[in-house]
Amino acid sequence: MTHEQLIALARTRAENINGMHEEDVVILKMLPKIRVREAVVVYFEGDEHDGHTEICLDKDSGEFISGTMSPRKAKGGA
Repeated sequence: MTHEQLIALARTRAENINGMHEEDVVILKMLPKIRVREAVVVYFEGDEHDGHTEICLDKDSGEFISGTMSPRKAKGGA
């Protein structure tokens, strides 16, 4: 994909984030500095644990971009 295609896709995804308010979409449109970085996602998971962690790093420098963690699900459906 071209940088332009990636930016358009990212903008669409950002505008469709659950819980994003209309004023947040307006603010997003007012941010003119856009850059595309090559990134890798390191995904930690295990057979004995139902949670997982994702760490997104800049591909060239290893700089931290973002991270998410999905905690273990409670046993017994609580």
